Amino acid sequence: FGSCVYGSGYYVGCTVFYDADGDLAADAGEPSGLVDEAGLYSLATPLRNSTGKVVLVPGGFCVDQFTLRPMQYRLRAPTDPTLGLPVTVSALSNLASAMQDRNVSREEAVVAIISAYSIANSGLNLYSTNALFETLSGTAGASALYLAGSRVDASTAVGIAFLKGLVQSASPPSSRRLLQTAITVDEGSLVTEALASQLQAMTSAGQTVDSATVGVTVKAMLLSAKAKLQQQQNVTYGTGEDQATAAAESAAALDVALKTAAEAGTPLESVRGQAKSLVAAQTTVAAAVTKLAAGSLSLADFRAAYTGTALAGVVNETLVAGEAALTALATKAAGVQLLAPPPPPPSKKGSSLVLILGIVGGILVLCCAGACGGRLFWKKRRSNIGILNTYDKVQKSIQKSEEEDEEQVKEQGPLIPADTANTADTAKPVSASSPKTKKALAPQGVFGAPGSLEPLRSPGFQPGRLDARTLGKKEREEAERAEFENIL
Repeated sequence: FGSCVYGSGYYVGCTVFYDADGDLAADAGEPSGLVDEAGLYSLATPLRNSTGKVVLVPGGFCVDQFTLRPMQYRLRAPTDPTLGLPVTVSALSNLASAMQDRNVSREEAVVAIISAYSIANSGLNLYSTNALFETLSGTAGASALYLAGSRVDASTAVGIAFLKGLVQSASPPSSRRLLQTAITVDEGSLVTEALASQLQAMTSAGQTVDSATVGVTVKAMLLSAKAKLQQQQNVTYGTGEDQATAAAESAAALDVALKTAAEAGTPLESVRGQAKSLVAAQTTVAAAVTKLAAGSLSLADFRAAYTGTALAGVVNETLVAGEAALTALATKAAGVQLLAPPPPPPSKKGSSLVLILGIVGGILVLCCAGACGGRLFWKKRRSNIGILNTYDKVQKSIQKSEEEDEEQVKEQGPLIPADTANTADTAKPVSASSPKTKKALAPQGVFGAPGSLEPLRSPGFQPGRLDARTLGKKEREEAERAEFENIL
C-alpha cells in the first residue's frame, strides 16, 4: 500500500516505514522505503487487521518540494484496518495519530480536527485524500483540508522554534549539549502532543481555532510543551509566559496570512501564498522565536518586527524557492495552462450551422470528385480504343502488303537489287519493258525506266523511308514495332 506525503508541497527523498509496534523505529521485519520525486511511497505490508502507523522520518535529503526546506519533524499516519485505503501522510494525519495516542479513535480524531478548524464536511477522507493535488485540481472541500494542514504546520514550526530557544537557554553548557541531542528527536512530538491536547479540550468545550482564539491556543500549546520538556529532562527553564505570549501573537499573524492566501483567486495563487507563509514561519519567524525564548531578543523588538502587519510584510517578501515545481504540479492538476484561460464554448445554434455547412460542402466535394474522375476515365478509355483501332489498321495494311508481295513473287520471281545486276554472273536480267513484267507491274500503275532493274516502290515512296514491300520478314517486324511506337 502507499500514497503520498506532503507539507506545503510534496516531501521527497524521505525515509518512510511501517511501524507495527509503535516504537517509532524501523525494526527488522518492518518494511521501509523512500519517497520518490512525485511524493509517493509504497510499502509491502497488509493493511487489513493492522493497527500500526506509517512513519515519515526527517533527515538526509528529505525536503519540501515547494519550499526546498528540510522536513522539520517526524510525521505519522494511522492505517485503516477495515477499508484498506492508501495512507496519506501529512500534518493532519500526524495530529490525528497524536490524538489516537491519547486513546481517541480514528473517527473521534477526525471529528475533533474538523470541528476545531471549521472544515466543512465534503466527504473527503482525511487519512487518504491528497489535499495538495485535489486543491490544485479545484476539488470541492480539498482547499479547506489543505489550509488546515498549513495552519497546523505553521503553529508547529513556532512551537519547535520555541523549544529550541528553551534548550539554548539551559545552563550549564553540558546540560545544553545533552538536551540539544535529545530535542532533535522529541521536539516535534512534544509540540504535536501539546496541540492535540488543546484541540481535544476545545472540541469538548465547543470552541474552534479562529482569529480570536488561535493566539490563546498556541500559547497554551507552548506552555504545555515546555512543561513536558522540563518533566522529561528534569530541567527548569527561566523563560516565562511573556515570551510564550509574544510567540503566540506571531503564530496568530501567520494564521491570518494563511487564511488570506487561501482566499486568493486561483488554486495556484492560493497554494503559492500558503507556501510563502510556511517558508516565513520555518525561517525568519522561527529564528526570531528561538532568540526570543533563549533570551537574546527583547519582547519589544520581537513584537515590532514579527507580529501584526509587520509580519505580513515579512511574508510578502518571502520567496518560494520551488516555484517551478509548484507551477508544474498546478498545470498537471488543472490539465491546462493556468495563465491562458480556455476559449468560451460555441453556441449550439452556431455549432449546428457549422455542422450543416460542413455536411453540404462534403457532399459537393464528393460529387465534383466523382464527375471529374469519370470524365478522365472515359477520356482515357476513348484514347486507348483509338490506339487499338490504329494498331489494327496497321496490321491489316502490313498483312495486305505481304500478300501482294507473295503474289508478285509467285508470278515474276524474287526482285533483284539494281546494284547487283552487272556483278552477279548467275543473275538473269529482266527487262521492265517485257510483256510479262508490264503485266506484273500494270496493276500497281508504276513502271520503271526501260532496262531498269530497280525494285518496285509503293506510291508516295520517299528516299530514306522504309517500305514494307522491299523488306524481309525480320525487317518488316522491326518497322512495324517502330511505327506502332510512334503512333503511341
